[in-house]
Formats: sequence, structure tokens, C-alpha cells
Amino acid sequence: MKAYLSQKGFLEEYEQFFALMDKHSSEKYSREEQKYTQAIFNKMLAALEKKIQKKTALSISKNIEIPILNVFKKHNLTGEEQKLFMFILFSSIKRGTSVAIGDTLQKFYKSTDEVIKKTELFSPSGNLLKNKLLSSSQSFLRSLRGEESYLGISITVNPEVLNSLLNITKSENDEDSPFTIKEPRVDITRAVLKPAKKKEVEEIIGYIKNKKIIQEKIGLIKSIEKGFGCILLFGGPPGTGKTLLAEAIAKELDKKLCTVNYAQMTSKFVGETGKNIEKLFKFAEETKPVILLDEADALLSKRSSRETSNDYAYNQEVILFLQKIEEFDGVIIMTTNREVSLDSALNRRITYKVDFEIPDMPERKEIWKLLIPPNIPVDKNVDFSELATQYVFAGGHIKNAVLSAIIKAVSRSSEEFVLKMDDLKSAAEMESSKMEKKETHKIGFQ
Repeated sequence: MKAYLSQKGFLEEYEQFFALMDKHSSEKYSREEQKYTQAIFNKMLAALEKKIQKKTALSISKNIEIPILNVFKKHNLTGEEQKLFMFILFSSIKRGTSVAIGDTLQKFYKSTDEVIKKTELFSPSGNLLKNKLLSSSQSFLRSLRGEESYLGISITVNPEVLNSLLNITKSENDEDSPFTIKEPRVDITRAVLKPAKKKEVEEIIGYIKNKKIIQEKIGLIKSIEKGFGCILLFGGPPGTGKTLLAEAIAKELDKKLCTVNYAQMTSKFVGETGKNIEKLFKFAEETKPVILLDEADALLSKRSSRETSNDYAYNQEVILFLQKIEEFDGVIIMTTNREVSLDSALNRRITYKVDFEIPDMPERKEIWKLLIPPNIPVDKNVDFSELATQYVFAGGHIKNAVLSAIIKAVSRSSEEFVLKMDDLKSAAEMESSKMEKKETHKIGFQ
């Protein structure tokens, strides 16, 4: 049995499962036929449900990135909880409606005794409600006080969860917001690092996770007034995994990733930049995400010593940003693609600096292997050592080459889909050519 390769395939089988349920309930049968057809449908439904749950478990165990399965894994949902969640999700998406707890349970459990027993799946202490996967406009407290029926309460998928599954990210409800929020999808196993660097990163994560305990244990809070946030600086060439590691750290800390576009943060209008900075840190204080200042060279550089009005305004913006950074009791990761002369005020606030380099041959080999999806058949003649030796790529360039190679393999519709060495080498040559053109390209009129 193969795992699900995409969310589309997973949803299609659940749609088939619910369609089969609906078909059975809508058909008209004589009393003689009822018993016979009931047994057939029950057998078909049980087989399909078993198949879905086995493929779901296999996909989760293989860490295949499917948003809905990530929710199942994160909250450790049982097979029953998964099925009920999917039924409510389909009701939310297809019908745009909520569904009563009683109606949901009766869809799957026929006897009154079963419905009563399974009501606990929707209790406030159960996985579905405790983890805020479901929500209701009605009060559970009123039902617990006996003022209304618990089974009559209408529930739907929590809008925030639904939006994340629909790939709608929260950005302060503003299309021009200088920051975006997302659930991190990659974990630390996807970051290929040299052993010494990996140990360094693991120590950083361990410190962040235990920061509060460490502070309280040694009495740091009593002697230091502020500056308890953890500020990381990732520096190195493009494509070396700085942004990927930031996302992996957010996932390890079980936090969302707030990516900040510093160019959008600054505004030509007087006072607007300050408002954007205030908006970012107000949001960060409320939700405690990991903040990623990607390519933050402008913020990292030394302030100007000139005294023009523009320089003065810029310096004031940097001062405000530095003040907010020091007050923020969370994790901020800054990245830069080039060597910068650090602003001294920022330099003393940085907790850890991590340097990224073009990976060595063993790391490149690991990246080539890691980036090929586990369910894509690979020809036995593919030699990852040769690819890693011949092409001195950063991880970003390897990713581009792998994607191009997969497209080449898929386009051979007349043959069986297998990823071959020729596909990978051809894609790597194309990526190498792109890199050379980028390096030699001259700006200006020809």
C-alpha cells in the first residue's frame, strides 16, 4: 500500500468515503433488501475507511508534507477523531455550514448507546476542542449547566485552522502588510549541516526551550531588567539554508514563523515606518511567533553619521527597531547574504551568530538525496556521490536542479516514470549555466 503523495489524493479518497455514506442513506430499499444492502455497504465502508487510515498513518510516518496530515500529527488525533474532523471539514467547505454534534455522531454511530458513548469525543477536554481544531458560536457552558442540549450544539472547523489548510496566511488583514505569518512545514531533520554546526544549532534550540527555567534558576530576572529575547544572526551565501533553518527552528519550538520584509517595513512617508514597526511588535507580543528578518542588511549596517533629514529619519527608525528588539522576550532571526559592518548597538544585542557556507561534498550528497521525494522511483544508476562531486551547489541550487529533473522525468509520458541520472545531470548543467550567467551579467545599456 502506497502513502498519500499529496493532499489532493487524500481528499479525493475521503470524498469517495463520504459519497458512499450519502448514497447508502439516500437509497430506497424494501425491508427484504435492507438487511442485505446494509451488510454490503457496511463492508465497503469499513474497507475504504481502513485503507484511508492505513495510508494516512504511512504518510505521517514518512513525514510527507500534507497540511491536513500535519494537523493530525501535531495533535496526535486518533483514527476516529480524524474521521470526525474530516466530516466537519467537508461540511465547512462544501456546504459552508456548521453541523450539530448529535447529527455528526449519528452519521457514524447507529445505536443510541454508541452515540452517548462517543459524545466524549466532543467534550471540552477532548483533542478536537481542547486543541481548538473545532469551534462553535454557541456556549458549551450553557449545555453543561443543563440550559440546552449538548448534542444540539453546532460546530465547525476553527476559522484559523481552516484558513491555514486553505493556505490563507494571516497578515494583519492588510494586503500591504510588511510581514506574513505561516505554520512552519520543515523540521530540523531537513537542515543538512556539518556536525559541529548541527551541535551548535541544537544547543541554541535547547537554550531557547529552557530559557525561562535557566533565568529563574540563576536569578537572572532580578539582576537584569530587559533583553531576555534570543537574537540570532545567520550569515552566508544565497541558497545555503538560512531561511530553511529559521523555519525548522520555529517548528522545533512549536511556534509560527513571522517573516518580515524590511524593505516594505520602511516607508517614504514620514511616521509610517514607525507605525509599521509598532504594528509588528504589538502583533509579536500577542502571538509570540519566531520573527524572521530576511535579508535585513539595511537594519544590520552601521547608521549614517551624516546629518541630512533623510539620514536622521533613518537613524531614528533603526533606534526604534533596536529598542523594540531589546524589549521583545522572544526569538528573532536575522539573515544576510553578504558581509556587513554591524551597527554596534545591534551587535551587542545578538545572542548567537551562525555562519553558513557552501556545503562540502558529503553534505551536498545528503541534500541531493533528501530533496528527492520518497515516493518517486529512482533509477539504480543514479550516483549521488558523482552529482555532489561534479556540481558545487548550495542547497537552493540543488533544489532547483531536482525540480527540473522531476519535470523532465514526468514529461516522458511514453515511458514509465523513473528519475534517471541523465535527468539529474541535465538539470544540474542547466542550473550551473544559470549561475554562470548571473555572475557575468553586466548591468547597463548594451
